[in-house]
Amino acid sequence: LPRMRPLADIDPDEPPFEPGFLSAQVQPSMPSARRRFELANLVGRYHLASGDEVDPAAMLALADPLISVLDDAAMEEVSAENLAKLTDIRDLVPEHFKNAAVFYEILQTHWPKHLEAAGVSEPMARRVALLNALADHWQETPPDHPVIIAGSTGTLGATSRLIRLVTTFEDGLIILPGLDTAMPEAAWAQIRLQDRFISGTDIVEKATPEHPQISLKNLLSVLEKDRKDILIWGQDGDGTNPRRALISEALVPADSTADWPERIETLIANSSENKFFEKALDGISVLEARTDDEEAMAIALILRETVDDPEKTAALVTPDPNLARRVKARLRRWNVNVDYSQGEPLEETLTGSFLASILLLAQDPENLRDMAALFKHALCAIGQPPGEVRAHWMFLERRRFRRDLEDVGKGFADDKLHDWLKVIAPLTDDAKRLGTEWGRLLAEVAEALARTDELPGAKKLWREDAGEKAAALLEDIMAHSDAMGEMDLADFFKMFGLLMRGRVVRPRFGTHPRLRILGPLEARMLTADTIILGGLNEGVWPAKPKARPFLSRGMRRELGLSLPERRLGLAAHDFQQLAANRRVFLTRAKRSEDGPRVASRWLWRLQTLVKGALKEEAAKALEPDQPYLKWAQVIDAAKPGQVTPAKRPRPSPPKNKRWPKGRQLSVTQIKTWIRDPYAIYGRHVLGLRRLRELGYYAGPREYGNALHSAIEKFTKHHGRQLTPASEDILTGLLRSSFLEYGFEELYLAREGVRLERISKDLTEWMGARLDRRSAGIWAEISGKWKIDGLDKDFVLTGKPDLIELGAEGYTIIDYKTGAPPSAKVVKAGFDPQLPLLGAMVKNSAFLSSKLRPEDPIDDLLYVRIKGSGSKEKLGNSLTGGRDAVSGPEFVIRAEDDLRKLIASYDDAGMPYYSQPRVQYKNDYGDYDLLARRGEWAKLADP
Repeated sequence: LPRMRPLADIDPDEPPFEPGFLSAQVQPSMPSARRRFELANLVGRYHLASGDEVDPAAMLALADPLISVLDDAAMEEVSAENLAKLTDIRDLVPEHFKNAAVFYEILQTHWPKHLEAAGVSEPMARRVALLNALADHWQETPPDHPVIIAGSTGTLGATSRLIRLVTTFEDGLIILPGLDTAMPEAAWAQIRLQDRFISGTDIVEKATPEHPQISLKNLLSVLEKDRKDILIWGQDGDGTNPRRALISEALVPADSTADWPERIETLIANSSENKFFEKALDGISVLEARTDDEEAMAIALILRETVDDPEKTAALVTPDPNLARRVKARLRRWNVNVDYSQGEPLEETLTGSFLASILLLAQDPENLRDMAALFKHALCAIGQPPGEVRAHWMFLERRRFRRDLEDVGKGFADDKLHDWLKVIAPLTDDAKRLGTEWGRLLAEVAEALARTDELPGAKKLWREDAGEKAAALLEDIMAHSDAMGEMDLADFFKMFGLLMRGRVVRPRFGTHPRLRILGPLEARMLTADTIILGGLNEGVWPAKPKARPFLSRGMRRELGLSLPERRLGLAAHDFQQLAANRRVFLTRAKRSEDGPRVASRWLWRLQTLVKGALKEEAAKALEPDQPYLKWAQVIDAAKPGQVTPAKRPRPSPPKNKRWPKGRQLSVTQIKTWIRDPYAIYGRHVLGLRRLRELGYYAGPREYGNALHSAIEKFTKHHGRQLTPASEDILTGLLRSSFLEYGFEELYLAREGVRLERISKDLTEWMGARLDRRSAGIWAEISGKWKIDGLDKDFVLTGKPDLIELGAEGYTIIDYKTGAPPSAKVVKAGFDPQLPLLGAMVKNSAFLSSKLRPEDPIDDLLYVRIKGSGSKEKLGNSLTGGRDAVSGPEFVIRAEDDLRKLIASYDDAGMPYYSQPRVQYKNDYGDYDLLARRGEWAKLADP
């Protein structure tokens, strides 16, 4: 049977071209994983010697561009003797390139010796050596069978030499992909060659590396052939293809565009019936969408249209994985599943995310969010039937959430969870280990977590495409990562994540039989009735040349390495080939999330050429046969009359449904009732409470509660008689209280000065008021006031921070961590907390605490707790100042307003509005999402 071998590296994870009968004659290559780890170790040691220690993940990241340089040097067959040329230009480059050049010289001197001692070679060097060995073998012993080299542009020097040899065989055949035989000689001459064997500034500057024909022209130069010597395969008539001729003209070198008008006239004159552009543009269309989403939807519509014709095939070709994902997602609305041939990173697969979740939780075994990520994962079974672990975790999660104030991160009193956490225990210590040991432990723990009641973990985990890739990665780590030295779990996690991002899982099964989403490389070997070239924007296709951190352009030139622009020529060749298909759509988005985009140079030049030739008819000539963009715009759009905007909620339950758990509120909830009635409706009528976030971290609410708790304890036990130690006592109570409410030691270390300032200011303020509390003080006492005189009694509860009784009467005090309300706001009834507490005193709500209702309310006082060193006084009295009234008057107004408020909501027609006022809103709008406030608030709906 015929033997087929790829000349180039089709897939970095697949074996390259390797003629079996020569394999033993060429030194084996070092495994790619081993080479990467050893080079990373060298990079780390170099940085350590320079006084800049880096972690293993950074070592690997820095080694990758170095590997690319080594591969390039092997491909270009650069000799170590060229290193002497770096000396001449080293003083002309920035400092970091000087350092990189020194490291590169060291590497090129010592690395080959290391490889020789190990009896291995560079992978790319072996590939080149195999091609050269095959050429030498065939030179001495020509094959007695036909040899066909198809689809190669001879970019590699060894490949071009092999191609040249095959042209001398009687049964040798070379099939060149897309050689442009119709380009005028003047334009062809403008494609200047870059001799890979001779370096020099002049040659490089005159080269045209971004032209699609540059590689083929280089190859013809090596073959010592002219274009007219090449036969054309598969064309009829005069041997010209109008589409290819048009694309070729659009991509001619810039120096050749001056005579475009004359050449266009020649093309038209030479075509039958002067219909060159009509024929060339027949079947090619341009779609310029407004956004990325619109482009994806238009492409999905074209692909979906193809599904209806069982004889047709279609392919989207794009180097943009984001566009591929968008198109895949939109095709699912029609139950059309298409895989992307370039695959997805291992870390984004089910297996990859499972392994990452294990390592995340192992670093912080009490982290609730990391617990949820692992125990809700589809692969997590821990010896139980599938779904059992997830169900039990969800039960624990819901039960935990409904507790308002729990110490976060303390774990659950649950035996099952305790046993689950034991499974990851081997990974949780602080030991440093070799990467090989970490890899073994991760594999063992993952298998234990994936095991079901019927299936061993290994059989469940290391299967299918993603499982096999993950197993191969762990095998590489366990076999070769000892070169990286010892590391802790955090460093291993970062290294493992970097390695997963470099492993791509490509689909092998389950793809649509007639639809494909391909990268440009895969598209070279396939064809379809409809080709869509998507993402034609600068920076996407063609992509920007990658940064080269080790060597500058001048250094690469002197060494004989390839320049970044060579990739542009190969990408342009892909575009030229694909655009010549029978039915082609060229698509781009004018704008992305990052802002406006610039059309690809290839698309721009094609449009410019067509516009110059056809004038007003140009736009129509490139229009698709169906209005795909318009369909994409309207498929999910709705006319104004089809949409009813969300209205401000106005729930008005009947009176007997308004207080299902009794007519009772606290004084702080009265403020909420006034400012956000819908919050009262949600909590007390619907019985809904906001769930605590998983892994919730202490915030402003906990900050205030911690302060109040500490001050309450201090006042009850030390507030009646202050001593020199009072300040330190309060500081200690504050620290303990903050820890109880979920703040970490690190926070206390940062906020220690502020807490000491709060203690100092507060004890000084208390000391200055000792004479005003001669008759007594009460801290955090609970009261209950049954309000009569209504259709039905209403109970008001309250717990004042502090009540002082002096010669003039009671002072009711509330501590505020934020700005306290002004007397004007309180008098207007928008913050009635202190006046209502006064009303409770007046109405004997605190009889158990021996508060006498006959004593008057002398003052209502807010105390601002800042701890910022401000000299502003702490106390803010409501009974002094321009807008103030007396304490008794505040109390009378608040009581009267409360009775009116209760009576108004006893009316079944009174709705519960959501945040009805713009200025006076509820600070904690827990029910805004339920009220869909974000949807109607901007509409100014009355």
